[in-house]
Amino acid sequence: MTWDAQVWNFACTLFKRSTPTLIAALPCDQRVLLSALVEAHVVEARPDNNPYVLCPECHQQHGHVVDLGGSGGTAVGCDCPDCGIVTVTPDYRLTVELDTRWLAAQLRLALGISGNDGPVELAEGVWRLGSLRHEPVLLARCVSRLWARSALLGRMRSSTTGRALALTPQTSLPLPAEPFEEGIMWMPLQRCFVLNGSRLSCIEPPPSPRAELARAAQRPVEAVHGPFSDDFEWVFLKDYPHNPIRLTRAQAAVFRALWSFNGEPRKGEVVMARAGLKGNKPAEVFKVKTENKGKPEYEAPRYAYSRLVEVNAREGTYALKL
Repeated sequence: MTWDAQVWNFACTLFKRSTPTLIAALPCDQRVLLSALVEAHVVEARPDNNPYVLCPECHQQHGHVVDLGGSGGTAVGCDCPDCGIVTVTPDYRLTVELDTRWLAAQLRLALGISGNDGPVELAEGVWRLGSLRHEPVLLARCVSRLWARSALLGRMRSSTTGRALALTPQTSLPLPAEPFEEGIMWMPLQRCFVLNGSRLSCIEPPPSPRAELARAAQRPVEAVHGPFSDDFEWVFLKDYPHNPIRLTRAQAAVFRALWSFNGEPRKGEVVMARAGLKGNKPAEVFKVKTENKGKPEYEAPRYAYSRLVEVNAREGTYALKL
């Protein structure tokens, strides 16, 4: 997993939590990731007002916060059951949480949601970000929050298409590929978006209803553009056991862009711009999440990318092997 992907994954982990996270309780590797989020100004730090605090000496017990009578009343200690009174520095009691206003604004920008109406909180941990192609876009801290509010999902469906988009972080729990009922399209944050600095880019945009119907009705016929079908959504590789290979819309757009350059190397941002995608790394749309390792429908596009795309890491260029 790349550094940016690790930072974004940790940001999604913070978003899933409905309460602030005590920085002192984070493991070292997550504190390093947190520093990147602090630098990008996408998290908010606040002092913890909990009357109990994790002991800074043993890091095992929680003790009552006691006033040590310091100047200005700021000197406090932890009355640990094992260690006794231990001095607690102000920064030790800092908590952090993801700035939901930043997240909502960036998701609207990444998806191209227009309109003057801003995000609206529909329920605890559930927001309506706006409409994309007249279809409501919902953001929730986790899938289960939407599962528990099926009536809300029903009300949010588009009156014309009967659809809605649901954005939530992925979960470590096993989920079906489409966890919601028909018409509710799921966009896992870690799979569909990438974080570059303090900006989000959408790497797997949702299809329009018409495009989805046309895609479902299509069947691969033959290779037209080299190993690609006419619409670039199928790849034919004779030596691959799961042939032909079905691509997502974003993956097909990357191959179509590379094909248009006739094998000439191009910078990553140029390829992505030609594909109509944001970002500068074409490989992002082919990455396979840990939970999808070994599944042909996810591994096959990545295999096609590695076989057909020549990458010059030093120059940051990409070219199709013709």
